[in-house]
Amino acid sequence: MKMGIKEFRERIAEVASGDEPVIVTHHGRRVGRFVPEGARGAPADVDLDEWVREREEFGRRWRARTPDWRDKLKAFGIAADEIAQLEEMDTAADGHKRAGSLQSGAGDAARPGTSSARRAPGDDRSKRR
Repeated sequence: MKMGIKEFRERIAEVASGDEPVIVTHHGRRVGRFVPEGARGAPADVDLDEWVREREEFGRRWRARTPDWRDKLKAFGIAADEIAQLEEMDTAADGHKRAGSLQSGAGDAARPGTSSARRAPGDDRSKRR
């Protein structure tokens, strides 16, 4: 269902008790989405935080394997600032994954540039990155 922000504000009690997601618009431009707890896509008997994390991860995987994902989202009507937010989320998630894998210490010797062996004088690998 799609409705303007004023109508959404007037009917919030009705919308919240329903089971259909609502796209909220302002002057015809999409500004938000409301998904009631009882909506079909988010069953009430699941952990909502986990449900959201799973969908975010699905989105990250889709963007990783779809080279023209920005164009596809633009064609679907997603605003440029929302696309930029997705890019920031992906960058932050990649940074957390990298930091977590480096902290684990598992397999460090097998990764190039991480062994504890002494390097030859003048071998400054940080300049190559």
